[in-house]
Amino acid sequence: MFFLNYTVTRPSLGCRTIVARHVINIFPGVIHDITDWVILNRQKSAQLMYGLILNCEDKATMHVEPVLQSMMKACLDESPIVVKYVRAYYLISSN
Repeated sequence: MFFLNYTVTRPSLGCRTIVARHVINIFPGVIHDITDWVILNRQKSAQLMYGLILNCEDKATMHVEPVLQSMMKACLDESPIVVKYVRAYYLISSN
């Protein structure tokens, strides 16, 4: 299994609260862009999804089905950056 060589620090409470309030509006666009045909859009949306899941923590559970579907599609991507961030989702969810 692939593991990143760094630890993830927990964001501040204010940041987590703001993201949790607005994640319902952000997730659909990010999920759509992670399967976009432009590679830069896929890379940036994978990085954004990583940050959203890190900040949302347990608030992301109501979006599990579309997030997992987009993760499965993104794992097949030819860009190593997209695959790296998708695999990092696992590390966040395991903590």
